[in-house]
Amino acid sequence: MDVQHTGSSINYKSCNRCLVTSEMAPIDLDANGNCNYCNNYLELIAKPLNDNEITALIENTKSKKFKYHCVIGISGGADSCYLAIKCVEWGLNPLLVHVDNGWNRNEAFENIEIICKKFNLDLETHVLAWEDFKEVQRAHLLASVPEIETPTDIAILHCLYKSAIKHNIKTIYLGCNNITEGFFINEWHYNPRDAIYTKSIIKQFARQPIKQTYLLPAYKELYYKYFLGVKTFYPFNYFNYKKSEVIDKLNEIGWKTYGSKHHESQFTKFVQSYILPVKFGIDYRVLFLSTSILTNQLTKDEALKELQALPYNEIEIQKSKEYFYKKLDLTETEFLQIMAQPKKSYLNYSNSKKSLSFIYKIYSKISHKNLKQIR
Repeated sequence: MDVQHTGSSINYKSCNRCLVTSEMAPIDLDANGNCNYCNNYLELIAKPLNDNEITALIENTKSKKFKYHCVIGISGGADSCYLAIKCVEWGLNPLLVHVDNGWNRNEAFENIEIICKKFNLDLETHVLAWEDFKEVQRAHLLASVPEIETPTDIAILHCLYKSAIKHNIKTIYLGCNNITEGFFINEWHYNPRDAIYTKSIIKQFARQPIKQTYLLPAYKELYYKYFLGVKTFYPFNYFNYKKSEVIDKLNEIGWKTYGSKHHESQFTKFVQSYILPVKFGIDYRVLFLSTSILTNQLTKDEALKELQALPYNEIEIQKSKEYFYKKLDLTETEFLQIMAQPKKSYLNYSNSKKSLSFIYKIYSKISHKNLKQIR
């Protein structure tokens, strides 16, 4: 099933079913020409759903006799807003926790406000120390690695645990789910919990000492989970989650769309639509469109047609660039130099991949055992 590039001796592979090719990541094709990424995704979402599982999860959450039954990380996006609604329907009183990293679009704040007022829910907002956080984001950009979003990813988890511990809440619910986010190319993003990796980038590229890095090393997360008893769950993995129905329900209460997935953040929008595809050849539309193909929402031809268009709007991108420069204290020349730098990865910096791999093997076994106990 290998196809040769014209004038090249490099074997080129493409999946018969989804959009992944060997130019994007290492790819293994089965006898039918289907790749390991879409096979893994289909296996993940094919697991039989059992109503008893979500019922058991909810009842276990309700059994915690405190003011708030759980923490919900809310961004203003569709998944987290819908999760808040579902928790109310399930009879839970969640504490909504939002992390403001300085890049949120107005629509995200407005959506959170709608949910809070409509369902009478309390909100706790963590406003990150901007000067420190800006420096951490800037350092990752200068490091020339694709993990530009890692500081935000890990800061969110850091703040969710902080709120849970503060209010003695033992359960964190997240809107991430296998249906919309289970298709992933691991080679595109390294482990955000590798504090050694993050610290090495900060040490090399930050212009000043950082007081607050919002790190969450793996050992600290395990401490929260197994010594303090704070567990994290993804309720949407327990039933047939249909994004189109979610959007329809949210629209009924005045929720506002913000474009593509995760674009409620201006930083995420610029990174995913411009920096990653232009500099690293990482186009997250491949993931979202492949998911649509595998769930019979699009044909491959329709998805390929969408992928042929640029991932960004050529008219809007200049304004986005100027905003990005200003926020991160960059000149246009500096940004162009960064974009022209050779691509690097976690392998170019200190990291703890080996020890983390060992820790996660143990963690996976313990988590599976705990989930059986809840059921």
